[in-house]
Amino acid sequence: MSWKIYATKAFQPRPISSNQPYSWHLGPSASDFDKIFQIEDMSRLEAWLCERHGEPITLKKSNLSERKQKAVVLEDSQKAKLLALTHEDYRWLGDLYDAQAGLEGLTG
Repeated sequence: MSWKIYATKAFQPRPISSNQPYSWHLGPSASDFDKIFQIEDMSRLEAWLCERHGEPITLKKSNLSERKQKAVVLEDSQKAKLLALTHEDYRWLGDLYDAQAGLEGLTG
């Protein structure tokens, strides 16, 4: 059996070479995937993999920094542009993330 999975993060920057929405890269709908995991909760992915593999699986973290991101100061017009730019991605992600909450997390 094969599975199609994807891991994502709120306000995850798009690749520099592309300003295309997630749907351009991943298909028209998140429903095309069997599972979508949030990077912030990789323990769910580990548990899912362990259940299917039948033994413990621990995913290695590549960023071990405990440093918290500094809040970004944005003017209202910049916030509106960012929300407009990411609107299609948040629509694609459905209930996984809330755009306003992501913006508040970015701006502190």
